Amino acid sequence: MVNRTLERVKAHREYCENLLIDELTGLNNRKGFITLSEQQLRIVSRTKKGLVFFDVKITNLNKINQDFDFKEGNRVLVQAAVILKASFRKTDILSRYKGDQFTVCAIDSLKSNIDLMAKRFLTNLKLYNDNMPDYYKIKVRIGAISVGADNLLPVEDIIQLAAENIVK
Repeated sequence: MVNRTLERVKAHREYCENLLIDELTGLNNRKGFITLSEQQLRIVSRTKKGLVFFDVKITNLNKINQDFDFKEGNRVLVQAAVILKASFRKTDILSRYKGDQFTVCAIDSLKSNIDLMAKRFLTNLKLYNDNMPDYYKIKVRIGAISVGADNLLPVEDIIQLAAENIVK
């Protein structure tokens, strides 16, 4: 009985991975993000428009998981996804890239838009945090990079560069 249940859970997880969706947050998973972002990079190489990639890391997720439990950590991940959805356009590509890391590919965006987009996200995060006790507040580190036809790289490299380019 337990083996069948485990097999079903594993099959469901594989099914979700094949669908390119993170089952907890409903956002794209890493594979989905890379697939969709690679398509946008091919479009950028033709149209000469720009993309902005964001890397958002929840810096206190491990502490929440340790102090409370993974259920509370999962609640934080779901809430972070809700805040991201409220902060970016429906046409942008959002993902739970891995564990405590979220990524965004903002389509048809310029380097000059980075601060505005980051501010919108941080404002929405602050609105959430203002209504939460200290131990439930979500703390993040956000990085961003602009990509155009002249500086195309593999998606994984772009995300690494975004993570290193912290938005003030």
